[in-house]
Amino acid sequence: MSTHLPETKGEVFHFTTPDALFGILTSQRLWASSTTALEDAQELRHCLGLARRYCRDSADPRVPTLKKQVMDGLADRLGNPEVELRESFIVSFCSSQKESQHWTHFGRSGRGFAVGFRGAVLGRNPQSQFGPVVYSPKEQAQEIEESLKAALTEKTAESAINLFLEKLASLAPRMKGQNFSAEGESRLIWVDGNGTHGISKLRARSLGERIVPFREISPEHFGEARLPISSITMGCKIDSSLTRSIKNMLREEGYGEDEVAISKSTLRFR
Repeated sequence: MSTHLPETKGEVFHFTTPDALFGILTSQRLWASSTTALEDAQELRHCLGLARRYCRDSADPRVPTLKKQVMDGLADRLGNPEVELRESFIVSFCSSQKESQHWTHFGRSGRGFAVGFRGAVLGRNPQSQFGPVVYSPKEQAQEIEESLKAALTEKTAESAINLFLEKLASLAPRMKGQNFSAEGESRLIWVDGNGTHGISKLRARSLGERIVPFREISPEHFGEARLPISSITMGCKIDSSLTRSIKNMLREEGYGEDEVAISKSTLRFR
């Protein structure tokens, strides 16, 4: 079930390693990682905690019976640490490739790449969501309230609770604590059960000591023959001689001569 996202029409950047860049170009696939394997396990709990507090604080014996049953039921469900939402998968992007903190944390301190994508194309398929992460507590509360109002149109408390939990599956990957706002992150989000056009079967890879489930997203998901890549920026520690190989790869995958801009970051790291 899709939840509306603000549009991100400009270029966004996916920071990655040299091996992963060549994998993206030659396979023409993006890897969307399961939110169950996020490095910060508290990310999803952030939204669930907000929703639980909202439901708990809104519970009032004077409100209509159905609403009180829903609020009480949701407060109980969300208070259970074992509560599960439908599995969601994300690809992360940044709004800029000119920030040193992005290169430090995501661009391997100049040893990686920033791949630019056309945001308008990433947001084309209604089976997935694409847009900026919500950091503002006020905006987060508004989105939770809107989803709850929609759920309360259901005829029974149980169906209203289930609908709200379905909406949370889409909301939770979009919300992070305000202290992370400098990241300027946008996310491509696909939630299990939302249609599988251009989405692969579930797979898994090793990342350090973690096992990360993921799904591949193909250009067909966006109605394109190729991934909507608009630029490739090399980190300052990448040998510029790779430019020729990158251009050859792009040409072999069907990109036009000037379709993808290739440059080198001027940000320096020790």
